[in-house]
Amino acid sequence: MLEQQKLGFDKEEEFIYAVQKAMQVQNRSQLDDDILEAFCKDYEKYIKNVARKRGQDHLSQDMQKDLNQHIWAHVLKKICKWKYKGFKFTTWLHSVSYNAATDWWREHGLIRIPHSIYSKVKAYKKALEDLSMQSINRPMDEEIAAKLGWSLEDVRKTSIINLTSTNIAIGNDKDNDIQDIIPDPNIPESPYDNDILQECISQLNDNERNAIVLFFKEGCPQAEIASMMGVSRSTISTWVSRAKKDLKKCLKDKGIFVR
Repeated sequence: MLEQQKLGFDKEEEFIYAVQKAMQVQNRSQLDDDILEAFCKDYEKYIKNVARKRGQDHLSQDMQKDLNQHIWAHVLKKICKWKYKGFKFTTWLHSVSYNAATDWWREHGLIRIPHSIYSKVKAYKKALEDLSMQSINRPMDEEIAAKLGWSLEDVRKTSIINLTSTNIAIGNDKDNDIQDIIPDPNIPESPYDNDILQECISQLNDNERNAIVLFFKEGCPQAEIASMMGVSRSTISTWVSRAKKDLKKCLKDKGIFVR
C-alpha cells in the first residue's frame, strides 16, 4: 500500500494537491510533514529510475547523491505548478525529473548521447583512420560512405558530431531510431538548431509531446508509457507517429531537413 493511501488519499490527484498545499504553508502541521514524507517515499523509485536511465551508474557515489538531490530539488520547486489533466502524476514526474537530470549532466560538462549515434560516430572515426593509413590525403566522403555502406548524407551528418572524453553513450541500438527522427539536442556541434527543435516540440499537444519525450528522450517502451498515461499501447503508438510527422513538418518548414 502506498503511503498516501495510509493517510486516507484514494485519488492520486487529491494527494498531490495536498502536497502542493503543504509546500506553501509557512507553519507546517504534523499532517503536512506526514504528507511530504509520504510523497518522498511513494515517488522515490521514480526518481531513482530516471537517475539510473540517465547514466547514474557511471558516476561516483557522491555524484550519484548530488544528481538525486538535484532532481528532487527540481521536482519540489516545480510541483506547485502541476495541474491535473487526466493523466497519472508519474507522467509529469518523469518529464520534470528527466529535464532536471539533463540539466545536471550539462552543468557538469557530461554529455549524454544515444548509443546508436555514439556507435555511428565510432564507426565513422574507425573508417576514417583506416582509409587515412592507405593514403597521404584525407579520405573523401564518398570513400568513407563506400567503406561503411552509408549514404553521403549520413557520412556528412556524422562527421560534424564531436565526441569527447566526457561523452557517455546511453541505451542500446534495439528499437532506437532517434537519429532518424529528431536530432539529439545534447550533441555538441550538432548541425541542428536546438532552439528550433524545442520550439517545434512545444507546439505539439500535451499528449503527443509527453509521449514522444518519454519514448525518444527517456527511452521508455510504449507499453510503459501507456501504463503511465492510462491509455492503450496503440494510442501511444498513434500519438508518437503523429508527433514524428508533425515534428518533421515543423523542422522542414524552418529549413531543417530530417529524413
